[in-house]
Amino acid sequence: MGVYFYDSIPEYNEILNDIREDDSEETRMRKLRMVIDLADRNKDRNRQIKYRLQAMEDTTFYGDSFQMYSLFPVVLKLCDEAFKEEGKIPFLYSILWDYKWLIEESNYFYQVSAAHFEKLVDDAVKRFLNAGFSPRPIYLQAAIFYAASDPKKSADYYNMFLETNRDGISDCLACEKTNEVIYFLFTGQEDKAMEKAAPLFAKFLRCTDAPYSTYLHCLLYASEKALQGKMIPAGFEASMAEYAADARKAVVNRKLLVEQAGKLLIYYVLFEPNKVLPFIRRFPDYTEVIRNPYGVFYFSVGMLLFIKSLGDKETYKMKIDSRFKFYNPENTYNVKEMYDYYLDIAKTTAENFSKSQGNNRMKSLLDLVLEH
Repeated sequence: MGVYFYDSIPEYNEILNDIREDDSEETRMRKLRMVIDLADRNKDRNRQIKYRLQAMEDTTFYGDSFQMYSLFPVVLKLCDEAFKEEGKIPFLYSILWDYKWLIEESNYFYQVSAAHFEKLVDDAVKRFLNAGFSPRPIYLQAAIFYAASDPKKSADYYNMFLETNRDGISDCLACEKTNEVIYFLFTGQEDKAMEKAAPLFAKFLRCTDAPYSTYLHCLLYASEKALQGKMIPAGFEASMAEYAADARKAVVNRKLLVEQAGKLLIYYVLFEPNKVLPFIRRFPDYTEVIRNPYGVFYFSVGMLLFIKSLGDKETYKMKIDSRFKFYNPENTYNVKEMYDYYLDIAKTTAENFSKSQGNNRMKSLLDLVLEH
């Protein structure tokens, strides 16, 4: 597999040259940490910043984006030192671009409290404005973050988003529309969400993640409606199977949006149960590997729904991958053991999000599932 990184200085390149695409995420991060440590020892500020940014970007794509929260504060400290001493900031655009990621990823980690998130947003907005860029994407992510806990604050941020112009650091139009869809779904404005989603459903707007991420958010919304015994938006219901098939290709074949896999699993259990087991086999070690508690929660909820669908069976026979948590050569599994395992994950995660961020959306979904 190919080499990803290069440096003109041999002592750095010797380490970078050893990084391979097929390395495990732990191996890749260990090697990138070695380069970061070397830059720190050499007090090479540009490389201290550069390789932390590369590590952040790499680990985000490999599913462990929480490491951003230890790497990025050092980046900000170093860039402030550079500005004080040199009057300029190296890699400024990349730093601000990655700040957007940090803000967005905060929705996925209960370790980021509401108080800490507010400080991040305030700091990001100041840095964007000082650099002459529009904080438009920061405002929209803040609107999404507060939708469940502080509706007024959420609406205020959304209005600030609308009043702020797009520029060269804004999200692409497809991602921006998807984030608006999420905002309207989270605030219960179904008609507006479907209106914003229309060009994405028609694929007039698209990018690497969209419309697949849009599909997954809307499929989860439809699943919640079904669990509540309420009507699903008619225009969306007619195309759900098509959207789910497209989303599955992104999640499984293209290795994108894996943290969203649980939403597809929930949909399958409720609407296309014949696809549940083939899908589970593709993610046997999901809850053991992924570092994103948001993703683990939804996958665990999907597993709870699946196990509940087995009724009163004490054991269940299914052929699954040997990496699965409960794998045994006989392919026979204790139903209660699996149920208790995923229930504990879902309950703990939902409670942590509620305590840390004031976000009770997950607790509400879990209650629906337990009543189903």
